Amino acid sequence: RRRASGRPVLAPRCAAVEAGAAPLVVVVGLGGVGSHAAQLLLRGGVVRLRLVDFDQVTLSSLNRHATATRADVGLAKALALRAALLAIRPGAEIDARVSLFNAAAAAELLGGPVALVIDAIDDIATKAELQVHCFRAGLPLLSALGAGGKADCGCLHVAPLADVLGDPVASSVGKLVRAAEPAGGDWWRSLDQRVECVYSSEKQRVGLLPMPAGARKES
Repeated sequence: RRRASGRPVLAPRCAAVEAGAAPLVVVVGLGGVGSHAAQLLLRGGVVRLRLVDFDQVTLSSLNRHATATRADVGLAKALALRAALLAIRPGAEIDARVSLFNAAAAAELLGGPVALVIDAIDDIATKAELQVHCFRAGLPLLSALGAGGKADCGCLHVAPLADVLGDPVASSVGKLVRAAEPAGGDWWRSLDQRVECVYSSEKQRVGLLPMPAGARKES
């Protein structure tokens, strides 16, 4: 019991945390990566989370989502995950935002003294927008890259975007980030060094199954 209500084991740092406040972590994208990240953060002692996703739980979500059950199908992912996390830690502060992340909504969705932003988005253009916003706003960001068709956890790495090798998601995001560069600047070189990424160096073992006709892409 004391462990469940004790100080955070995983405590991202920011000015608010240094002043004694609980860290606020924002998770953008609540699919197979983001839902697990949010649950593990909560279990590790991070009790202030903001969950951002526009999508709903579907039957196809259930094989990879951290907490969703059949009862959640049709519910907004952010609201379903919030309910599950509060069942684990009733006193937690879980802010659920049923919203699509984009540049226009970034200031509202990422506002406040944020200790860490976790990028668990699977759309390349949106991922690039998030990286650019966090860089310009000075927000610490941990970005999840591609791991579909991979299984060797010994090949996982955490590195700055500039040091990521052989990851097609990193290459695609990098091109979009460079395209957003203002005339006469090369700020993206600094972004490449400041954005931390989780990625796998494993060669893809199998291809992914095609999306069913008419199915929506999920985060």
